[in-house]
Amino acid sequence: MNFTIGQKVWVSTAQGGRRDLSLKEATITKVGRKWVDLNPHYLGRFDCSTMQLDGGRYGSPGQVYLSPEAFHTEVLTQRLWSELARRITIYSPEGMTIDKIRQVAALLNISLPE
Repeated sequence: MNFTIGQKVWVSTAQGGRRDLSLKEATITKVGRKWVDLNPHYLGRFDCSTMQLDGGRYGSPGQVYLSPEAFHTEVLTQRLWSELARRITIYSPEGMTIDKIRQVAALLNISLPE
C-alpha cells in the first residue's frame, strides 16, 4: 500500500482489551519501508503491511483504517459474524438439507467429510 505524507487515516485504539468504537483522525507525517509515523504523536506509528499500531514489546494498541467507512464495515462484519456463529451453535434450522450444508461449508471454505 502506498502512503503519502499529509494523508488522513483513522485510528481505533484498544481500551482495556476492547476496541474503542470511536475513531481518531490522524495525519501521516513520515513514511518508511515498514513504519508510518502519525500525528498526533501519541498515536505513534503503524506497520504499513498490517496497519496495526506499534505496541513495542506488547500487543498492538490499535488499528489504522483508510476511511471511517472501512472501520464501520469491519465492525459490522465482526458483529454479524458473531451473531451468525452464535445462532448456528444454538439452532438446528428447519429445512436444512445436506446440499445446503455443503453449500454453506463451501462458502466458508470448510471441508466436510463425504
